[in-house]
Amino acid sequence: MDWCPSEIWLNIFNLACDDGGYTGCSLSLVSPCIHILSKPMRYRSVALHGLRRMRYFAEVMEATPPELRRVRHLYISFRDPPPQAITGSDKPGGLDEQRRTDDAWKCAEAIYQILPSVLSAVAHSLESLTLVTSNDRPFALSPIPLPKILELTIYGIHEVSEWSNPESPHSLPTLRRLHLQGCTRNAVVPLVRLAPNLTHIRMSSIEHGSSIRAIIEEFHSRDVADHGDSSPSTTRPSARRILLQPRAPRTSGCAYAFWRQEGRRSDFEDAVRSDSFGMVTVLEPKRDPGHGDELDQEAKDFWLDRNDGGEGCWKEPEMSQDGALNAIPFPGSLPTQTSQ
Repeated sequence: MDWCPSEIWLNIFNLACDDGGYTGCSLSLVSPCIHILSKPMRYRSVALHGLRRMRYFAEVMEATPPELRRVRHLYISFRDPPPQAITGSDKPGGLDEQRRTDDAWKCAEAIYQILPSVLSAVAHSLESLTLVTSNDRPFALSPIPLPKILELTIYGIHEVSEWSNPESPHSLPTLRRLHLQGCTRNAVVPLVRLAPNLTHIRMSSIEHGSSIRAIIEEFHSRDVADHGDSSPSTTRPSARRILLQPRAPRTSGCAYAFWRQEGRRSDFEDAVRSDSFGMVTVLEPKRDPGHGDELDQEAKDFWLDRNDGGEGCWKEPEMSQDGALNAIPFPGSLPTQTSQ
């Protein structure tokens, strides 16, 4: 330790502490010297699962000096972690998985009460935030100012009435990337308008096309404001991106369900075709991961990959020789673009 400057150790800890908190906690137990040196980077990335861990983290942050609350990347799931994440067991979740999902629903109100304390403690340094919520609940993100937030991911129902209240608007001026998964209702466009510098949006498990048109128009109006030209034929290629991952078509159900699915698919395709500015990429359809461990794992894998410098959920199909994207839309619908 004597021969290595503390600045180098800090750089090493900064690179190492990107796994949700495991490395940061381990470093604090190595030795008294490492315990002290690693303090500024210990909470660089934090993953919280369930109400009990959120409460404990809020208590720890309250007792931690502000200069050491340097949480840059935060992951919050309403559900407790699976047993194998704690014990290393390879046993399947089964009834335990359902129990933890049910508990998340029951604890949702208490989680909403503690969430502002968690966010306010780290808001000054927070750059990315992923929230995996319970469905059929209000908008999970409490109106705490997030002055440095760059990426926001929300899984679940999103109602933004509190944020978009004209009397007390709540904006996200630094937000660049927004990922929404699940039933978004009418919240997508209000969220986009609350983020004036947004450049990327991804909507996963999407079925409807109503909000797609509005987002295209909103992004194009921002391009016009930036460059002053509204003509699709002369406007430079937009740097703004809209990634759409449709929910995979159902393979069983009644005739009415298939009829509704067909109507939604047609609306989705019409909305995608309305993009004349090259913003939209349609990703390969994926079945709904549900509300259990699979959903948690998907969200956390994306989050960890972004922490490590990867593309995460923003990975697009590779460019073909003629510059077209090899996107894979609904099976049997929009034709796949290929190189010539």
